[in-house]
Amino acid sequence: MAYRSRAQGIAGMIGMVGLLVLIVGSLALPFVPIARAAITDVSISNFAFVQSSVTISPGDSVRWTNNDGVTHTVTSNTGAWTPLTLAAGESGTIPFANAGTYAYHCSIHPSMTGTVVVTATGVPEFSSGLFVVVGLLTMMVALMFVRRRRA
Repeated sequence: MAYRSRAQGIAGMIGMVGLLVLIVGSLALPFVPIARAAITDVSISNFAFVQSSVTISPGDSVRWTNNDGVTHTVTSNTGAWTPLTLAAGESGTIPFANAGTYAYHCSIHPSMTGTVVVTATGVPEFSSGLFVVVGLLTMMVALMFVRRRRA
């Protein structure tokens, strides 16, 4: 009997911890900033990438707009993306998921070069959703523990 009572006490404590984690996660939901992917613009003008180097965050994109009267490309030096071919007045966008430095050029006019630097944020984004999931899982474990001990 003492073992069963002690086991139920432990299960109750586990359940309370799960409930506390669930409440903290739920309360934090409205205050968690949601990162939005940004788009950084690069102009192609006078046979140059204006803003020859841009710095963005993982998940952001770069949009190139050809303001010249001739066709240009945006071609990765390492093949990291499918080249964009932009006629006069056209735009093209490339998303960057991973941190790193991406050099590129115009394959038609090789003297045109640029760089996209994708910097790691350094601090992982907080997700209160994780608290909710951990809280629910902890409470489920406590309930299974209590049911097993009653049998």
